[in-house]
Amino acid sequence: MQEIDKVHDLLTDLLCSAMQYVPYEMPKIGDWCYEMTSLKEKNRDCRIGILKEILGGNEFVTKTIGGKEIHWENAMMKRIPSDWLRNAD
Repeated sequence: MQEIDKVHDLLTDLLCSAMQYVPYEMPKIGDWCYEMTSLKEKNRDCRIGILKEILGGNEFVTKTIGGKEIHWENAMMKRIPSDWLRNAD
């Protein structure tokens, strides 16, 4: 399990690093997105998720890969290009 966690953390860090080069596109409900304004190194995996709700202004709710719902305030979301991801359907 420890090895899986390391791989997950590494892939998360790579995606977070790559997202700075992706042109900005506002996500829609159901899109995978990346929260751009958190600068903390801890819990970077919380920054990646599916956009569940736009509560207005800069307030959002996302669902992480692990299924945790995150309520973002004063945040900015960027759509992760869908051709980067496998289609889970």
